[in-house]
Amino acid sequence: MLSRINYHICFNALFPLARVAVLVVLMALPFEGFSQQAEIQSLIENATEARIEGDYSGALAYLERAQLLTEESGDSTKLSEVLLRQSFVHIIQSENGKALTALFRAQKINEKLIDEAGLAEVFTYIGALYHGQGDHETADRYYSQSLDLYSRLNMPRE
Repeated sequence: MLSRINYHICFNALFPLARVAVLVVLMALPFEGFSQQAEIQSLIENATEARIEGDYSGALAYLERAQLLTEESGDSTKLSEVLLRQSFVHIIQSENGKALTALFRAQKINEKLIDEAGLAEVFTYIGALYHGQGDHETADRYYSQSLDLYSRLNMPRE
């Protein structure tokens, strides 16, 4: 029996515009030979590919499935990553409210984890979102927090 990834590759090669439909079909198939973490990573990679191809609804469908699986697994670090990726797609689609919701959730997760590098990245995204909305004062606050964290961690600012 083929794995979900092989189904995905074969189907996309034949019908590249049916990405969301294939995702629904793949969700119903038994997933052989892969752990939940591997499935999450595969969904993230498929979402990235969909986003690059301009298929934002497909990207969000993959990321929503990855979010559900990360919530089930309790992997907060991976959940924060998925939320950041979701926010990026929402920003591209000018869905700023949805992007902020995901970013503020990622912020809380990184604060609980005491993940300063993750928090710095979240602050950068939030700052960029406010900057794009013309709220430069709020953007500067988040950019400053991000820069402070990157400096303290001796990391280049992203």
